Amino acid sequence: MAAKPFKKLTAQQQWDRDRPRIHALKNQVMKDRPGFEEENYRDIILDVSQGKTDSSRNLTARERWQLIERLEELVSPGSRVPVHESRNRPNNMEVPDRAELLGKIEACLTERKLPWSYAESMARRICKKNALEFCGPRDLWKIVAAFGYDAKRKGLQP
Repeated sequence: MAAKPFKKLTAQQQWDRDRPRIHALKNQVMKDRPGFEEENYRDIILDVSQGKTDSSRNLTARERWQLIERLEELVSPGSRVPVHESRNRPNNMEVPDRAELLGKIEACLTERKLPWSYAESMARRICKKNALEFCGPRDLWKIVAAFGYDAKRKGLQP
């Protein structure tokens, strides 16, 4: 049996993958730097897009990654969790039906300064799976919902 070829992500799927990370970083910068406002965020987007747009939704994939790098530079070193460098990060994050949900999980972990092993333990406890790689979209949705319930219980924004 031949392996199925890897499907290239559409522009919408790429946006759905990058959006949670961008917004989590923006919120972290706003929390770390009291003078950083929405206008400053829009200025960074204008700079990255070379004056074409002030919305992250209209950025190209390359411009979005430049925006993410810029925002990561602004986050205080003590509050940053290097989620993208974690060795526990799932290898199959680019699979289209899972990318958005894994992006949401990544954003929740980033905001709460938690490692990927926390999400792995949630997969074991909630979904009875040994790793996030084995969780299907329905299982990942349960983990995202658990983060929402936790945020509501602690009085955080979901």
